[in-house]
This record gives sequence, C-alpha cells and structure tokens, in this order.
Amino acid sequence: MSLILLPLLAAFTPLALAQEGNRSNPEHPGAILGPQLIAWSDLQTPKPLSPDQEQSQNRPASANGTSANSQASEEPQAETFDGAIVRDGDRFILSSGDRKYQLDDQERARKYAGKQVRIKGTVDADRTHLRILNIELVS
Repeated sequence: MSLILLPLLAAFTPLALAQEGNRSNPEHPGAILGPQLIAWSDLQTPKPLSPDQEQSQNRPASANGTSANSQASEEPQAETFDGAIVRDGDRFILSSGDRKYQLDDQERARKYAGKQVRIKGTVDADRTHLRILNIELVS
C-alpha cells in the first residue's frame, strides 16, 4: 500500500508548494500587506527632538492645536489704545498722546474719523503699525 501512496504524494507535493508560493508573492499587492508594511516601517528612522521641541511637547495646546507659548512668540499680545482717528495724508492713523500709529484696516478707521476711540489691537516690533482687533467709541 505504501508503494501506491508514495508516487501519489510525490506527484501532488509540487502542486501544493506552488500554490503556497503564489499567496506570498509580493507582486500581488492584494495578497498580503504584512511584509510590505513591516519593510516600509523599517525605512523610517526616529529622530531625537531638539530641546525646543521637547519643551513644546510639555506645553498645553491651545484651541487651534498650537502650544500657548509658541503662539505667544509668533503673535504679539493685544493691547488697548485710546486716541483719535485722524487723517494723515491719504491714510487714517490713531493719534494717542505723542504717539501715532498706522492702522491696518483703513475702512474700519474711516467710520471713526475725527472721533475718540478705544482700539484693542497688536503693534509691530517698531510700534508704528497697529493691527485693529476691535474698535469702539469712547465718550
């Protein structure tokens, strides 16, 4: 009986091995993704964080996803300025005491020409240009 089974086993063994080989063939992208994903992840190398990045990892995030300190360093803090909106040539400026500020929103400033206002805004590093966040009349 073993003499009959031995030739049958020898005949079917190559067919069984050939089907196994097709299932793991990387040329068929739908076959298996495991080895490809592992090979791809080996291409990524971890990079250590710089000291600045490490500190930013420990800061609480603000509503837009940036850390509070990085946001503060990018945008100046809002301040309040009292003064009059006056025309200076073809532009409107805020005259506040002995300081004069160029205003970023000329259309908003035009509505308050010649009036005393309170502006909440941010100034540039030179403290000459004022970005209006809010403007209101003062009595």
